[in-house]
Amino acid sequence: YLLVIWSLMVRWVGQDCERRGISLAIKRNFQVLVLIFNFPGLLLYLMSRPPFTLEEVKRAQMEEELLTLELQKLRREIPNQ
Repeated sequence: YLLVIWSLMVRWVGQDCERRGISLAIKRNFQVLVLIFNFPGLLLYLMSRPPFTLEEVKRAQMEEELLTLELQKLRREIPNQ
């Protein structure tokens, strides 16, 4: 069971690196780190990974753009009243 969990951790690190936009070379380094050091390697990865995924960053940018457009719309409507 430990070998299965170990291999799943290595795979999860690779998938998480892809979701966070980490380059292939750094992704491989993190996977080797987890492969060699197991749980301590996973903890090091968790401490050093970017805080947000690419999807979360894109969603935040879209929300910011939407709020900016709504604010501009409100500013145009206020002088007309």
